[in-house]
Amino acid sequence: TSSLATPRSLGVVAGAPQTMQPRVVLLACVVTAGSGLDVPTSAEELHAHYSDIFAPSGNRNAASHLWSTFVLDRSRSLGKPALSELFAGFCPVSGSPVRSSPYNRYRVTLPHLEGGTATGFFHHCCWPCVCDAREFLHADSLTIRTADGSRRLTFAVIGDPCQRESGLAEIFVQPFGHGRSTTLRREAPAVTCRDGRLVNATRSENGGVIVGLLHDARLVAAIGPIDGRPTPGRMSQDEAGGLFQDQAEYVDRCAQRAAAGFGSGMGEIFRRVAALGELSATAAGTQRTPSRLRAELERRRQAWRGRTTL
Repeated sequence: TSSLATPRSLGVVAGAPQTMQPRVVLLACVVTAGSGLDVPTSAEELHAHYSDIFAPSGNRNAASHLWSTFVLDRSRSLGKPALSELFAGFCPVSGSPVRSSPYNRYRVTLPHLEGGTATGFFHHCCWPCVCDAREFLHADSLTIRTADGSRRLTFAVIGDPCQRESGLAEIFVQPFGHGRSTTLRREAPAVTCRDGRLVNATRSENGGVIVGLLHDARLVAAIGPIDGRPTPGRMSQDEAGGLFQDQAEYVDRCAQRAAAGFGSGMGEIFRRVAALGELSATAAGTQRTPSRLRAELERRRQAWRGRTTL
């Protein structure tokens, strides 16, 4: 596969590595000479840029691609630890700012666009995002320039929702309270298209829209089952002694959420955004495609409203 570079990916390697520019430190922010970009070095500093990242709407719903591009545009001035800290500062599903802790650190296994699966960690704002990540996110690689040199990292990606831009204007019912009719243009105004492509999105090697970093990712054949009955909130420990929750602990609760019409977390917002785009994946034969997920989403919504059975 070939690496895809985009105008919004200033830190992305295209061809041979280039000479990194010198950097200076000003007021706890690194500024790359010649770029004029303020570079946050902590999640708190990243959150201080919220209004700039999500201008003009100020709405982050299902728009984690904007967080990701903001960080990746500055990757040349960031070492791997700082880069990881910034990516741990937002939920890749909802777009919500988060303060990373062991209690919002979830181990996930995603199908990789080059085949097989990748296992790593996300920091989510709430448990329903674990369900949506498991259904809609894929893993893919991208080589970026960092302050430590070029690194090939594994990211969480979705298909480009602008492949079916008309879906942003489709009316649907948000499953909260008594439900209300709305559209993605209203609920996720930062998801915008230009010439059939998502605006300000950074692409992975196989063309996925990057929405987060799969922390400490490793390629595996599959993840083993957890011990005992799935127990949401139960903490596990990785090889380095770090605490986390496993996505497998939420299998039953995710099924209950689906049967109830997704009336928690982001509701249908992220699910509908992610279902608009298709990904070309070696693993597509073993992973539900967005078109199948769209059909399932509609079937479950109708079931929730009592028109059919699950």
